[in-house]
Amino acid sequence: MNDNQILALIISILDAGLATLNMSSVEVLQNYQATQQGIPEGDAIYIHKLPEKRYGSPQELSTFNESTNVVDQTTTFYRVTTWQIATRAQQDPSNVSALTASDLADTVADILQFMSTRQTLLASGVGIDRITNIRTVYEVNEKGRNEQVPNFDITLNYRKIYNSTVAAAGQIEQNLTGIG
Repeated sequence: MNDNQILALIISILDAGLATLNMSSVEVLQNYQATQQGIPEGDAIYIHKLPEKRYGSPQELSTFNESTNVVDQTTTFYRVTTWQIATRAQQDPSNVSALTASDLADTVADILQFMSTRQTLLASGVGIDRITNIRTVYEVNEKGRNEQVPNFDITLNYRKIYNSTVAAAGQIEQNLTGIG
């Protein structure tokens, strides 16, 4: 599992969840992209990775394969990675029934806690450690108005596995020598 696979997995889960809630018009985008995308005209969800933490030591497993006369080695690293999800919603003061950015963030956090989301993640070898509370940040938008940009973090765990082979020892000779 790598970052791009996790990002694609989160985006596909959010797209499917939004579709079930009849919110397909909401865009799900990677934040801080290599190219300038600009701010979408409609509502949007932004995702980016926060620093990754390493915990513990890798698990090592070596098994002798008699048919090929090699040692199959598996090294497993346990990773905990955190992603930040932020939302933007176009506000129209005359439409009091429209979702605010905070409402959208709350809905996204709910989607990430659906049973179907957990099943999809677990089938891909990813688990959810936690989803934080929603933080509401305000900034001045391109029109000079104050705008909510709520965000929260989702911490995921997964295993990263490397497989290799090592030639087995051909022969071991025992040689005991006395001292003195």
